[in-house]
Amino acid sequence: DNKRFIAVAAGSDYSLGLEGVPSGDFDLDADVDVLDLNAFNLCHADPERIPTPFAPLTTARCLGVYDLVRDGHIDLVDFADMQNLFTMPQP
Repeated sequence: DNKRFIAVAAGSDYSLGLEGVPSGDFDLDADVDVLDLNAFNLCHADPERIPTPFAPLTTARCLGVYDLVRDGHIDLVDFADMQNLFTMPQP
């Protein structure tokens, strides 16, 4: 099952696959906030469809961050899980 890989580099003798754990933290600032939600809106798609975001976003990056249930697409099921990760701004 290749859905768990966020990047693959194929070589002539060996290949490297990077396995990621979706976190919902798109901007990598250690929280899930409104900035991450904005990127989620650009990445989500209909159920059973692979996301096709506009550049500079990529399908691999979207799946790597937001496919929280690891089913190969980003939909409302992932959004429901993301709501549980959402953090409030610190004063």
